[in-house]
Amino acid sequence: MTEAFLWICVLSVVVGEVYTSGVFEVKIRSLSNHHGRTVSGRCCSGPENNEDCVATCRTFFTLCLLHYQKPVPNYPTCTFGEAVTQIVGENNIGHELGAEPPFTVQIPFSFYWPGNFALIIDAWHDHHRNRSTSDTRHIIIRVSRAKRLKPSRIWQEDERLTRTSQLTFSYRVVCDDNYYGLGCDRWCKERDDPFGHYRCTSNGEKTCLSGWQGELCDKVECARSCLESNGFCDKPSNCRCRSGWKGPDCQECIPDMKCLRGYCKTAWECICNDGWSGSYCNIYKSYCEEYQPCFNGGTCVHDDGSNYTCTCKPGFSGPNCEKEYCYNGFCLNNGLCEEVGSKRFCRCEERFSGTRCQNKEPTCGEISCRNNGTCIRMKKRWACSCTPGYEGHFCERERNECSSSPCKNGGICRDRVNGYHCVCTDGFAGKNCDLIFDACLGFHCFNGGKCITRGHFSAVCACRPDYTGYRCETPKNPCHGVRCLHGGQCVVHVKEKPKCKCKAGRSGEVCQFKSNNLCSSLPCQHGGTCKSYTDKYLCICPQGLEGDNCDRLKLSSDDPSSEGEIDMAPINVKGHTNSTTVCSYHYLLRLLSMFIFYLKSMSWL
Repeated sequence: MTEAFLWICVLSVVVGEVYTSGVFEVKIRSLSNHHGRTVSGRCCSGPENNEDCVATCRTFFTLCLLHYQKPVPNYPTCTFGEAVTQIVGENNIGHELGAEPPFTVQIPFSFYWPGNFALIIDAWHDHHRNRSTSDTRHIIIRVSRAKRLKPSRIWQEDERLTRTSQLTFSYRVVCDDNYYGLGCDRWCKERDDPFGHYRCTSNGEKTCLSGWQGELCDKVECARSCLESNGFCDKPSNCRCRSGWKGPDCQECIPDMKCLRGYCKTAWECICNDGWSGSYCNIYKSYCEEYQPCFNGGTCVHDDGSNYTCTCKPGFSGPNCEKEYCYNGFCLNNGLCEEVGSKRFCRCEERFSGTRCQNKEPTCGEISCRNNGTCIRMKKRWACSCTPGYEGHFCERERNECSSSPCKNGGICRDRVNGYHCVCTDGFAGKNCDLIFDACLGFHCFNGGKCITRGHFSAVCACRPDYTGYRCETPKNPCHGVRCLHGGQCVVHVKEKPKCKCKAGRSGEVCQFKSNNLCSSLPCQHGGTCKSYTDKYLCICPQGLEGDNCDRLKLSSDDPSSEGEIDMAPINVKGHTNSTTVCSYHYLLRLLSMFIFYLKSMSWL
C-alpha cells in the first residue's frame, strides 16, 4: 500500500521522432470514491458490509488524447498519444485527510498542434494487479471531452460527478522550451554568440540585441565613419582598424615599421621628412656636416646607401679613415715603420726622435741651456738640467708655481722665481692662506660697539650712533653720563664743561642741595660775620678768634696785613682757579702772623 502512495509517474509514449514541440498536461486534483466502488456500483474488491465495501480500490489512471471528435467514441484510437500511471492511491486522492496528493500526467506531442482535441480519462481499479484495461467493469470513473485549446500556461479547470465517484482535474497545452506559436511550430532559442545575438518574443519572433542587426542578428551595427574609412566592427560601437590604419575612425595611416624619419598618406607608406632619404628614410643628408665622421683629414661624401663615405688621405684606411698603415716615406731619416693593430710607429735610428723620426737630437756642443741650465747626458741623449724655478728643453720657461693653485680660501697667488706668494682674503693667513686669523681676538670695543675686520688683519670698532672714538669710548653728546637731580638740566656753554642748570630752590653740582640761606641759623659765634655760599658758609671772625664758627682764639701778629679781615672762600668750595696757590699764600701769611704774635708775648720785640 505504501508503495502505491509514493509512486506518481508519467507514461512514456512511444513516438517516432526524438524532438517534440509541446506537451498536453492533465493534473488530477482529486478523486472521491468513499465507498470503494466502480462505475457500475460494485465493490472494487471484497464483500459488502452494510452498504460499505470491506476492501479498498487500487487506483490508477489512463489518458487517451486523440484528434477532435464529437461525440467521443468509447473505444478510440489515441492518435495524439496516451499515458498510463502507476498505482497512485486507494479510494480517495486529493484534498481529503489521508488522501494521496494531486499529480500531473503529461502526453508529449511532436506535431503541429491543431488547436482542438478529444480526451478520455479513466480511473481504474487494478483487479489483476497488472494494470489491465481489458475489462471495463473495473473502471471507477470515466471523463471524455472534446474541446478547443490554445497553447498556454493557464490551467483549464473541469470535473466529472457520478453516483459513485467525483473527479476534479485540469488540463492545458504547453509548448516545449524554445517553441512558440499557436501550433508550437515556431522554434526560437535565445542566444548571444557568434551565430546570433537576439531574444525571443512571446510568439517566437527574434528581437536583435542592442548593436546587432540582420535576419539572424549576426551583423554588428557599425558607425558610418568607421565603415567609410578603413575600419570594421566586431562588436557594437567598436570600430577596429584594418591593417595599416589607426585612430578613432581608422582615418590615420601607419607608416612602414622600418620607416625611421618619415610619414605616410596610405597604409605602410614611408615618405621621408626633409633632410632624410633612403627606402626607410634612414639616410641623413647632412650627416657629414653635422657629425664629421672622417678622421685623420679624410673627406666625407654623402652616400644614399650608407649615410656617408670617407675618402682617406695616404697612410689611412677604414670606414672612417681611422686605421693607419705604413707607406714608403712615412718615417724620415731612415726610420723603420711598423704596424701594430690600427696604429703605426716609427723605429728611429740613433740621435733621431719624433713620431716620424723627424727630430735630430743635438749634442751639448749644439745645445744652449738658458737661465744657468747645465747640459748633461740623460738616457742616451743630451738634455738641459735646469736650475730651480725653470723648465723646458732649454730651461727657457720659468716654472709657474701658481699653476697648482696652492692658495686656499680665495687667496690670490703671485708667482715668483722658484716660489710663490699668497695674498690672503680677510680672516685667513699663512703661506697658503689655510690658517684662520681673527683680528678682533682680544680687541675690545666699549659702549656696545662691534669689532669688524678691515683690510689685511686690522680691526676697527663699529660704534653705536651715540658714541665715537677708536674704541667707541667717547660719547657724541657731552652731557652723556651727566645726571642732574631733581629736574635739573645738563647744559654746555662754549669752551666750558657741561654742568647742571638747577630748578628754583635747588643748587649744587648736580642740584643735590636745597638753595636755603645757610647763615640763617647764625652759625658764627662771638660776633663773627656769616657769608653764605652755594653749599657752604664762611664765618669772618673778629680779631683774635678763628675756627669755622669763630669759636677758637687766634694768634695775632703785628704785621699790618693781619689786622684786616681775610675774605676768602672756604677750602671745600670747588670751582675756584689757582686754589692751591691762594691757599699756600694765605697759609704762609697766617704762619708769619702767629710767629710775630708769639714774639710780642715773649717781649722779644
